[in-house]
Amino acid sequence: MDLSGNQLSGNLPVELGNCVSLQTPDLSNQDLTGNIPSSYTSLSNLQSFSLANNSPIGEIPVGFTTSAGLEAFSVRGNALNGTIPADLGALSKLSSLCLSNNLLSGQIPVPIGNDFNFAVLLPRKNQLNGSIPNALGALSKLEKLDLA
Repeated sequence: MDLSGNQLSGNLPVELGNCVSLQTPDLSNQDLTGNIPSSYTSLSNLQSFSLANNSPIGEIPVGFTTSAGLEAFSVRGNALNGTIPADLGALSKLSSLCLSNNLLSGQIPVPIGNDFNFAVLLPRKNQLNGSIPNALGALSKLEKLDLA
């Protein structure tokens, strides 16, 4: 489902979480607002999820690990806060994680450094603190890492 670049506005639809067969929703470049509904964690067939460049607020819901086939997750360019959910590091196929330009705080969770499939890891332009996990140095497939 590619709805990117339209002029959609309003709160993110909770009902989207009922579309359990959905694999590649792209809701980027809209004017969507509100919290990311926890119902989105029911999307167990996700391969990619993009909510980039919108205006959602709140935290990234814990539980996207139900999507064992998730390869790309992008929520860059929003106003998301809270910490990076450690369970994202449990997704064995996740190769691209774009979290830049948000208000995320805390440390980069160690489980993210344990995922050897990362090719792209972009947590830049947030309010992260603490040390960089040593495990990031062992990401053999890493092509792009931006912590600025």
